Amino acid sequence: SKLKGVKNVTSNFFTEKMVIEADDILMPEIEEEATKIVKRYEPQVVFEEA
Repeated sequence: SKLKGVKNVTSNFFTEKMVIEADDILMPEIEEEATKIVKRYEPQVVFEEA
């Protein structure tokens, strides 16, 4: 399923970065849900805000 408010997501495995483009007002909820999803598959990932 898709996360509400997300416009685009890009992943660059070479630089180990993921960029989420989304509605600013929904970003806190999107970040929380994206963190849960990523941690489920890659628990060692560390998140930083750019």
